[in-house]
Amino acid sequence: MAKTDLVRSLVEPLAAEAGADVYDITLAGGKLVVALTRNGGIDLETLTSVSRQLNLVLDEQDPISGSYTLEVTSPGLERNLRTAEHFAGAVGTEVTIRTNPDIEGERRVRGIVRGADVYDITLAGGKLVVALTRNGGIDLETLTSVSRRLNLVLDEQDPISGSYTLEVTSPGLERNLRTAEHFAGAVGVEVTIRTNPDVEGERRVRGTVRSADDASVTVDLEDGGERTVAIADIERARTVFTWGSNEKPGKKKTASTKEHR
Repeated sequence: MAKTDLVRSLVEPLAAEAGADVYDITLAGGKLVVALTRNGGIDLETLTSVSRQLNLVLDEQDPISGSYTLEVTSPGLERNLRTAEHFAGAVGTEVTIRTNPDIEGERRVRGIVRGADVYDITLAGGKLVVALTRNGGIDLETLTSVSRRLNLVLDEQDPISGSYTLEVTSPGLERNLRTAEHFAGAVGVEVTIRTNPDVEGERRVRGTVRSADDASVTVDLEDGGERTVAIADIERARTVFTWGSNEKPGKKKTASTKEHR
């Protein structure tokens, strides 16, 4: 385990007790810097308290050999971004990025972080499909960028045996619903559901999703009734786009594909 990971395991309980989160830990040049955050901002009293307690723990546990100075601080307004969590927390924020020397293109990148979420991943018929979403819609530029980077990672890590084609895409207006999160995100939306053959009642269910939890989805039916279906009993389901609704129709966006062997 890395020394900073050992320190993290020691400081996280102290930070949590103070209502704070560990943003980052670095050890360089004889200085151990622990950066803490808290919704609404972190005060000097909390930093001082955690610093005092952490000093005692470090003296007792001695996880780092040699001499060093401990600094417990806030990340500051212009904070370093080093992890996936850091970039996720910076969505909507202006950042400046400097790439490694061997990366193609301009090394200095400046702009607003535009995050995306993974909606679904399927692997069937020799095709790996990764569907991404974003509040306000996802653009082709983002899909292409993720596709290019994911292709490089797949070539390097080789997690799937055999040949397949990668497709990074948006889910489209009529999107498949397969998980509890999908159904929860479709509350208030018209859907069509087909149950497994051994499920009692009509196999085809169409209506508006009223509610959904980890195990089931409740639909207000077109005839005025309602039906609750266990997610495990669903063979397939998708949202239904209705012309004249508030959502504007549009084509499903897909980045260019690449075959992996």
